[in-house]
Formats: sequence, C-alpha cells, structure tokens
Amino acid sequence: HHHLLHHKNQLVASEPLPTIFEKADVRLNALTGSSNCVPGKPCVAFVALAGLVSPSKCDTLEEGFSCKFMCAVMSNLAAHGAVITEANKDPDLSVSFDMVLMHDDTFPDDMLDTVDQELHLRRMGISKQLKLFSCYNNENNTTSHALCKDSVDFNLEITTENEAELRTIRVRNIQRMKLAATTLTEYDTVVFLDEDAYVHDVASLANVVSSFMKEDLQLLGRLGHDSPINAGVFMMKPSLEAAQAWLESMEYGFSEDRGWGSGPTPQFWPAAVADDLKNKMGREVPWEFVGADRDQGLLWHIYGHRLRAIGLEGFEARLGGNMSKPEIEGVLFMDDERLLSFSDHMTGTPKPADDSPCKTKNLDRIRRSHRALNMLVPAAKNAFGKHLHRKSKDLLYQCTTRLEESADMCTAKIAESTGGKNKKRRK
Repeated sequence: HHHLLHHKNQLVASEPLPTIFEKADVRLNALTGSSNCVPGKPCVAFVALAGLVSPSKCDTLEEGFSCKFMCAVMSNLAAHGAVITEANKDPDLSVSFDMVLMHDDTFPDDMLDTVDQELHLRRMGISKQLKLFSCYNNENNTTSHALCKDSVDFNLEITTENEAELRTIRVRNIQRMKLAATTLTEYDTVVFLDEDAYVHDVASLANVVSSFMKEDLQLLGRLGHDSPINAGVFMMKPSLEAAQAWLESMEYGFSEDRGWGSGPTPQFWPAAVADDLKNKMGREVPWEFVGADRDQGLLWHIYGHRLRAIGLEGFEARLGGNMSKPEIEGVLFMDDERLLSFSDHMTGTPKPADDSPCKTKNLDRIRRSHRALNMLVPAAKNAFGKHLHRKSKDLLYQCTTRLEESADMCTAKIAESTGGKNKKRRK
C-alpha cells in the first residue's frame, strides 16, 4: 500500500489532484466534453454515476436489470440535460448549471455516444485501476478478494454459485465511486443524483446553492431511514482535501468494528440516539447501517469525521419525538428540508422508469411518479427522437415508449382517484 495518511483530522492537500492519485497508483481521468456553465456565474454540476452489475447488449428492456437501469439513467440524463439548458437561459438565476456523467467501462459505448452527441453532456470515466484499488482494499474475505479482478474486468460469468457474492462486490465497488465527485473542483458545487432522483424546482435549488456556498458546511445531505445519511441526493463542495480523504479511506479499507480508515472511528451518535436508531433500524450502530461499507459510510466518515463539516437535514421527520439534537463537533442536525425543496428521491419501489410504476395503491407515490414522468417523457422524446423511427428492438425507443405508457397510466390513476376530474389524458 502507498500510505497517504499523515495527520488524521488535519487534512491539508498541498499537492495537485493528479499527484494525489498517482501516489495511490491509480489514474484520475479528465472530464470530456464542453462546459455548459455560464461565464460570470457560479456553476453547479448535476452529477450521475453509471456502472453495470452484469454485462448486457441490451437489445430490449426485458434482458435484465442492467437494461432497465440504462433506461433509468439515460432518461434521467435527458431530463436533467433539458433542465440545465433552460435554467442557463434565465438571467435572474444567481447560478448556472452543468451535468457530468461519471461511468466505468461497463457502460455501453453506444450509450456514451448518445450522451456525447445527442445530450451534449460531460463525462468522466472511472478507471479500472481505481475500481481495483477500492476492491482489493475492501474485500477482506479471501474468496471475495480473489474475485476482484474478474469482477472489475467482467471476465467471470455469473453463475448460481457465485451470483450473490459477485453482484454484491460489483454493487459495493461502483457505489464507492460516487465520491469521485469530490474531484470535480472546477465547479463551485456538486449535486449528486441517483438515477431515481429528480430536480423539479431549479429556482429553489439556486437559492439553496447560494446559501450553501456561504456556509462552512462541505456537504449537505439527508438523514437516512436506516443510515446516518442517504446517498441518493446530496450537495457537496468538491475539494482536494475531500478527494484525498476518499482515497485514504479506501486504501485502509472498511471494517464493521472501526468503520473506515486506519484507526478506530469515534461513535458519533450519543447513547440516546444510538438506542433509538437501533430500535428503529434493528441494527447496531455506527457501522452496521445500510451502505456502511460503500457510499453512505464513506460520506459519513469523510464529512462527519475527517472534515467535520456535514449538515444532515430531516432530523424532526426522521427521529422526531422528544429527542433533542445531538451536539457533535462538525455535524449539524437540521429540521430543514432544503434538498426536498428542489428534488425528489424515489426510494423504494416501484420507480418511475420501472414497468407500470403506478400499479400501486399509494396515491402519493403515484403523484410523485407522475411528476417525474412528466419530466422524463418530453425530454426523452426530444433527445432520442431518431430512435423513435427505428425498429422496436432499439433500447432507447423501447425506453421512451414505456415511459410514455407509464405516464398515461399514472394520469388515468390520478383521475380515477379524484373522481374523474382529470379525465383528459396527456397526449
């Protein structure tokens, strides 16, 4: 190992980003594509991450989870590409916007060509070196460690014997790559969005960003239902210090006993909070929560422990009751819902890009899916227009058609629930 850690809790990244990565023997890929930022305004990057759990040509949507995931990712990119295009035309907004897709080499070339040529968004590739660095240092089980290279290279065919472990390794590894967004230092702020998260109010987002940029916080997130932070939507200030902390954390690896890094991580949660979380989650804390060994654990460790500059929203909604906010250095617990003011993260199922997302009795979820689909459908039809004239096996054609059918279903379900007041269906 190349030991990067010098003074715990006193991070000073005195060297340029490429040098920090070179010391870990991993490559940092440069951004491709032209910036959409407006000169003279602070710029916010929407950031998405794409990597496949299993290889697939994806001629149809029915060929497995990876194909459905690609539909969700590509339609999400199209929708937010449209959002930033319109937002950057508004002279009254205090910030401008760009979008970056971070991806590994499992994401198909034809989809990346669409991102470049039809969506005109920026990309940053995640190198195999970086994924191997993460995998070798964090899969401590001997069998899992042996699977790392095959996992990263996709050399090993998934079988009934290895499926659960191999899929788990691949999912963990790609989710740790969310923190590559720390390296996007040409942007003032980054808003990370999972493929099931949608920005629906750019004006509110601009206000939140303006406030966030003036605060000492380095990351703004939401308390998770079963973790200290939900990694589906978060806002961060990219920095060399955070990028270095991410590499160091992955280098030393994870254990449920000590968390991330080279030494014991203090238990941040006071006893009263820990007991409450244990009762609600059915898990010990701090390092047995969902995502502890991947994105959510890394965010909590780096921004709550290393940088000590994290704001966690939704305290009242998440923990509520008579519990007072814990006093933890560098961790600000808030009742605010700033992230919810501009975005919606569709946790759970069904998701808007799934087949028949409105086949549910949950009217709130139907309305949320409908709002997301009203973003996705016109953007997909506009961005993927040439695919609509191809044979039905074209994935983006099928994706757009399914989204449109789902939107119509949601419209009908809402009309039915309101006594037929909105019987007119979207054309």
